[in-house]
Amino acid sequence: MMETTGRLATVVSRRPDAPRWAVVDDHNNVLAFVAPQAGVNLAPLVGQQVSVRGAQGYMPEYKRPYLVASEARPRLAVEPPATGDTTR
Repeated sequence: MMETTGRLATVVSRRPDAPRWAVVDDHNNVLAFVAPQAGVNLAPLVGQQVSVRGAQGYMPEYKRPYLVASEARPRLAVEPPATGDTTR
């Protein structure tokens, strides 16, 4: 089991066997490709910060990890601590 976090993105590829989703970092670098298990719907989470858990594999043709998602959930935004707040 592996867990990865980042933004869920759809994969655009001309290859018919390419994965449909990926978890990417802030610079759109693929951290892991993702395929959902039956019953896991990734579509509503596209574009959101997510945490994805599942069985890990590796895609040598893309040189990237691959997750079969058993769970995917949005990550709650954590507000940074206020600095220099002068409102009283």
